[in-house]
Amino acid sequence: MAHIHNILSFSLTDDSEQYAFLMPVMKALIDKCYDMLNMETYLPSLPMAAASPTFFDEFKSYIQESEWTSFMQKQV
Repeated sequence: MAHIHNILSFSLTDDSEQYAFLMPVMKALIDKCYDMLNMETYLPSLPMAAASPTFFDEFKSYIQESEWTSFMQKQV
């Protein structure tokens, strides 16, 4: 998950197509690890993948916020 996060973060500044390719993988990891990593507690602002058809766009903004970066540094 951390490696995919790093690539996604880089792809935002690089304007590459990697984001579109890796987002389904990250979405699947979030869905699978949501309870195991206590994401409900640590990431209260996390866009819900199942509830939103615009999850990919919302997540693109969200991964740049301190809540997500802190979670990735401390929990993953």
